[in-house]
Amino acid sequence: MNTNQPTNQPTNPPNAEVILKRYRKETSSSDESSTSVLSGDNWLKLQSIVRRTVKDQGSKDVKKLRRSLHHISAQNSILRGEIRGLKEALLVKKRHQKKSYTLQRPSTPEYHGGFTLWSPKRVQRAKDDEVIRQQQKQQDQLQKAERSYLKEQARLYKLQEAQEKRVERERESKRRRRRSGLQS
Repeated sequence: MNTNQPTNQPTNPPNAEVILKRYRKETSSSDESSTSVLSGDNWLKLQSIVRRTVKDQGSKDVKKLRRSLHHISAQNSILRGEIRGLKEALLVKKRHQKKSYTLQRPSTPEYHGGFTLWSPKRVQRAKDDEVIRQQQKQQDQLQKAERSYLKEQARLYKLQEAQEKRVERERESKRRRRRSGLQS
């Protein structure tokens, strides 16, 4: 017999149990299935569980429970779809938020319009200039906010001073009235 030629008979692996275990369906105990959490996506599974557990299928409470399960399951799937859509819209919006801008041309006399070839050094210089412009703009906004804050504080201080003067005038007028009432 020639051992070099393949045979049509299957060879047995050294440990067949490992392979067979992989293809066997695992059976779950009833305790595990009763404590596991069901997702509300498939209301038919929930319906069948209710059918198995409840003895009186014609009861009003059972019918109400079935309708409620169906309603909650439908709302859950609608909300999941809405959330998925909103997430996709947010991703699209985030992609569109990337702001593009054109680099400012240098105000050199050699530019006469048309095509300009920028060297990497000039591109970097233009980007640096843009960063400086943005920082200056932000600093100007901060100074403006600081000025408005100080202006508001000064206004509030003036109002407080006016209020104190008003109170002082009222006290003084009460004193005068008392004195004039005592003298009369």
